[in-house]
Amino acid sequence: PSKMSFDLLNVFEYFFDVKKLKIYSIESATGALKDFEKNWVNVNKSTQDYFYNDIFPEFWNNKDSFILNKSIINFKIKSQELYSNFNLDKINELYLPLKSQEKIYGSLFIEFNTKNNIKLPENFAMGLHIITNQISLGVLNNTLNNQMQININFYDAMKNIAKIIESQ
Repeated sequence: PSKMSFDLLNVFEYFFDVKKLKIYSIESATGALKDFEKNWVNVNKSTQDYFYNDIFPEFWNNKDSFILNKSIINFKIKSQELYSNFNLDKINELYLPLKSQEKIYGSLFIEFNTKNNIKLPENFAMGLHIITNQISLGVLNNTLNNQMQININFYDAMKNIAKIIESQ
């Protein structure tokens, strides 16, 4: 997970002065919000409440959109229109939805300053949409691999217990 976050940080630093990059996912069994890099720990209550009350409802109600500085923006927006949503004098916040089968299961959060004379490709937002889908697959793949490893370890432990019982 930390390698993936590091690689994403490098990609986004090409466009922005990234201050923070976090991947959050919703645990399917409990509904708890987890930090992707520390998936054994729930995020603090205020962060979880913020995502459940302010971020995820916007994603659920606005398909194919992302959030930039509390504004809902469709992925089809042109770069010239996107510039007006940047804060040039303070920190910007970007939230990208992580989806699996059209269900939101997390978010990529990026906190950044805009670089001087920022030049974004014409279809930057559409590129974000493609990147978001790829990130979603990567995060989901990692989560499923972790669950599979837990199941394999459990199966091996049960098999060893059965051997011990059998030998007595």
